[in-house]
Amino acid sequence: MGILDKSVREMTPIDVELFREAASALARSGERLEEALAFLRETEMLLQACLGEGTASEKQEALKAYRKAWQRAERARYAYIVQREALGLRTHRFVDRFYPMPPQRRIPSSESG
Repeated sequence: MGILDKSVREMTPIDVELFREAASALARSGERLEEALAFLRETEMLLQACLGEGTASEKQEALKAYRKAWQRAERARYAYIVQREALGLRTHRFVDRFYPMPPQRRIPSSESG
């Protein structure tokens, strides 16, 4: 039986401390995901600006930066889901709704230069 399976009355002081630590770790993981997604949004705005007026080289560099930021966000999302599952939280609709991942991007051939 895990911590989340116990009622408040059944929890010992050690259970309470473990629950606090687990909640704190989940919060930190969520913060890392939020930071990675914010950076990804910033990178996407730079990519959009480059697609409008950048050279082919600038577009490729912006796309490379976007893909790197996307991978970072995907890793942070995966770590967050693993953390949730470790706590017994198996449904991730919440994650999909509040931390949506934008699609991977590519430069359309007409914009590649």
